[in-house]
Amino acid sequence: QGSCPALLLEPQRTNIIFPSEDFSTTWTATNKTETTNQRTAPDGNLTADRISITSNGGFIRRFPLTVLNSTPYTVSVFVKNDTISSGNTLRFWFNNNLGSTNAAEARAIIDINAGSVTSQSVGAGISGVSASITSLANAWYRVQLTFTLGATSGNTSAEIGFDAPTATRTFFAWGAQLEQGAYPTTYIPTTNATATRLVDSFTRNNIYTNGLISA
Repeated sequence: QGSCPALLLEPQRTNIIFPSEDFSTTWTATNKTETTNQRTAPDGNLTADRISITSNGGFIRRFPLTVLNSTPYTVSVFVKNDTISSGNTLRFWFNNNLGSTNAAEARAIIDINAGSVTSQSVGAGISGVSASITSLANAWYRVQLTFTLGATSGNTSAEIGFDAPTATRTFFAWGAQLEQGAYPTTYIPTTNATATRLVDSFTRNNIYTNGLISA
């Protein structure tokens, strides 16, 4: 309680987005400009990319991705404002790309100036959509979007991405992550393949005799 230290023990998770810090290689786009390594990322390295979506309907996406039926997922990314004006929003989304019958899209509508986010779902093939945002140092935020795919909504051509509802949106992005699970875990960096963090565990013998707990 209070200033009492705690252990962060997390389950095994795999980040299936790679590379997670370079939005220029495996991400495709229309009506956008992108420049790598333009800002200091949350980990202290100069690896955050500047992305500018230059018109209504413009987007940048990571495609294709493989997802499973009847499975919860969480997608997350770190973002920082560059020139987005107050009151303008940016969308971060997941889409299973199965067409109108099994359409499944989850959206996080980000107000990057207010540091707030709302969620939106499209189609019957997705449920339990929720979004959250976490404030970090140096005006960075981590946006998290959680959803569960339906029994026929998995696909090998899914995608995540950003788009702009209207006009230009210029921002910095870093650390994209898509993982199976109903909540986000700490960031798992990737380069040229998926990466897995093994389950955390902790054991301590003699917790009573060492005074770690009382009678």
